[in-house]
Amino acid sequence: MDSIVFGRYCPHNTPIHKLDPRLKIFVLVLLTVGIFFQYQDKITSLMMSLIYLGFLIILMIIARVNFFDLFKSLSVMWFLAIFLVIVYMITPVSNPQLPLAFTVGSLNVYWDVFANIGYIL
Repeated sequence: MDSIVFGRYCPHNTPIHKLDPRLKIFVLVLLTVGIFFQYQDKITSLMMSLIYLGFLIILMIIARVNFFDLFKSLSVMWFLAIFLVIVYMITPVSNPQLPLAFTVGSLNVYWDVFANIGYIL
């Protein structure tokens, strides 16, 4: 049971841990809704995602969360991410905006796939 890191209570005396739990849940909902909100163009969506990532990293630094422990606890999620990348690569692109990357047999893989995979990850 000690090997489970994700979701385990770790007592810290930081400003983030001292906040009201309702406020933390509210900010979590705002970040969740905000990250899935789509803008008119992909550049704006990417910039907003980078702003959210920066905000999250700042919160993690303030809360003194160990980045190594976090990535170690998400090791199961990496398997899911790799599986989704493979599925996304073999799914045909309906309206490609970027040129063809390569062809495997009769499957055309466009650069749009890699752009979207980078956005998802």
